[in-house]
Amino acid sequence: RLRRPLADAALRELQRRFDDILKGPADQAPGPLPQEGGTHPELPRLVLPFDRSSYGRLRRLIDFVNAQ
Repeated sequence: RLRRPLADAALRELQRRFDDILKGPADQAPGPLPQEGGTHPELPRLVLPFDRSSYGRLRRLIDFVNAQ
């Protein structure tokens, strides 16, 4: 969950920088995903198809998002 949506330019930069750990395009969802049960509907989501093996790079991705 994000406090505010990422700017389009930041989302493109995230995709460019972290393409090696993403199995597809990163996307933003405006509210809760079905499996979340409606928690925090006011917060946007960042949907990442992560490769589930590059956890150090995932931490860098999180730091990138937090810096935006």
